[in-house]
Amino acid sequence: MTRYACGLVFVAAVSLLVSSVVASPPTVTVYFDEALTMQSVDRLSPGEHTLYIVAEGFDERLRSIEYKIDYPAGMTWVADVDVPQVKIGTTGEGITQAWGEPIDGNSRVVVAKVVVRWDRQGGSNFEVAVKPHPEFGYVRAVVGPDYRIVEAEGQTSFGSVIGRTALGGSEPTLYEASPNPFNPVTQITYWVPKRAHVRLTVYDVSGRVVATLADEVRKSGEHTVDWLADDLPSGVYFCRLEVEDFSANRKLILLK
Repeated sequence: MTRYACGLVFVAAVSLLVSSVVASPPTVTVYFDEALTMQSVDRLSPGEHTLYIVAEGFDERLRSIEYKIDYPAGMTWVADVDVPQVKIGTTGEGITQAWGEPIDGNSRVVVAKVVVRWDRQGGSNFEVAVKPHPEFGYVRAVVGPDYRIVEAEGQTSFGSVIGRTALGGSEPTLYEASPNPFNPVTQITYWVPKRAHVRLTVYDVSGRVVATLADEVRKSGEHTVDWLADDLPSGVYFCRLEVEDFSANRKLILLK
């Protein structure tokens, strides 16, 4: 073999090695919209929503896929919709999906649509995580035609309720702080149904008041207050809202 030919073989081998290193692994991802563009959202209104579980980056036809979905506090599974494949297992034990006829994995494909119910009072920040199947320790897919096993990555989609447009009700409401845990600033939002005197305080685990964020008459509607805790140590704190005879508490976690 000539020196030139050896050089070509070397370059080809290096190129193959580099391509194998930089190639992105296939993924299973949660999207918040039918257009499959939103992996992170700022607002998810309360009520029922459809999440789209999408397989991407597989190089052959998919025969089955196994993974696990973790839902945050405040979000609960309601139903699966438009699922033509066999689905085995539960969100607690892991999900196994198989198809009677292999589906095209060379492009992104919706492998599941899940209806969930979101309660914003259960938590203002949330993440829906695709995690390894408990039995295998990774997101696993079987591709055809030779039933080859492919390891994939599960991705996490994030969301937070930053704005609220449909607040209401006959009594005051204290919502989860956002972010929480936080460092060193968080936003505390509350709703009052009518003009009233509002007292909003933060105290530590010993009951000592460490901040007074409001102590005045406020008009009806939504109100948001920033709490800066840069002079306090990490730990658990409690926010308390008092409006006439009403009171409510929320736990805050300061991590520095």
